[in-house]
Amino acid sequence: MNSERTVDPLVVCRYLLKCEFLKGKFASDPSSFSDDQIREGMTMLGQHQSENPAVVWLGYSSKHRTQQGSWKHVLDIDVRAVVSKGLNPSWKPKLREVNWNLFRFVTECQSTYGTEYDPTHLPPSELSLIIGTVHPGNPNEVELVDGSHRLASMILNKREKVEGYIGYY
Repeated sequence: MNSERTVDPLVVCRYLLKCEFLKGKFASDPSSFSDDQIREGMTMLGQHQSENPAVVWLGYSSKHRTQQGSWKHVLDIDVRAVVSKGLNPSWKPKLREVNWNLFRFVTECQSTYGTEYDPTHLPPSELSLIIGTVHPGNPNEVELVDGSHRLASMILNKREKVEGYIGYY
């Protein structure tokens, strides 16, 4: 992954709140929120979605604590490097078969996910970022914590690289 710059975690939080707002899971558009309002919004989200992996990794889950990491905005994440273990639990056997690789799952396992991923639902450019983490033991792998539908749609439309926010722990 190249073309990256360090960002404040609140930038990632604002993006996550915007995505949740557009899905109808957050009450207000956070585009003009102050930093304090972003923190308040993330705290509320953490109380209502304590299991949401992005909320957990950003440190706002009311039930789970993580260590503080650094966040980067990365312009060219190889879609073949993205893994996910937190999708629909009934998909776990197929995900395990493709070594949790989301690219392989999306391209090889359509009978498992059915119509869940739709290639016609490409996100607008301002909402086409993914959120992931890189763990010290797997530096060449990005674990997806938000954006599986966005990423799947882009994969089904032959995108090889995507943009996103990556946390390093």
